[in-house]
Amino acid sequence: MKLYTFSLFLILVGCKSSNPTIEKDEVFDVAAIITELIESGYIDRKIPISDRLKTIEYYTLEYSDDSLLAPPPTPFAKNEEDIIKWVDSEYFPNDSTTRNHIRYQLKYLNENRSQFRLIKGDLKLREFDKVFPGHCYFFYKPIFNQDSSALFLQHDRYYGYFGDGGIHVVVKVNHKWVVNKAVHTWEN
Repeated sequence: MKLYTFSLFLILVGCKSSNPTIEKDEVFDVAAIITELIESGYIDRKIPISDRLKTIEYYTLEYSDDSLLAPPPTPFAKNEEDIIKWVDSEYFPNDSTTRNHIRYQLKYLNENRSQFRLIKGDLKLREFDKVFPGHCYFFYKPIFNQDSSALFLQHDRYYGYFGDGGIHVVVKVNHKWVVNKAVHTWEN
């Protein structure tokens, strides 16, 4: 019986999940990438950053009877097609494998909405205070490409009733994350 239990344990340990790999929040240091964005001048170091990473709202592409594409349910909802179009990068090619990988991550993030907190000390940032009422950055959980050599990082910046947002494509070069592309995506 012990041999049977031990054999079953070895079989279960040897099995791998067929789901695409996603970097774990505990292992991947988002704060280091945001710090790099600050030091590179992409993010204003004087503006506070929320210590909670938001989840990207996902929507499924739907077509009407006339084969017209339905608009997203909210202006901030995204799907794999939106991300690939915005990124327009060799690291996120427009193929079925990449689309499926991104779709899985977006759905996984929606199913697992646990708030991941950034560590303020790592970011070298100020706490939210009354000096900037409503003036702050919010970052979203990153989306990785197929081999985790690049990621899509979205941010929103709010100032009073106004705001803007953008994305950064960050690439791993010699074991260091480097900004490959920055795209301004919205403003009001």
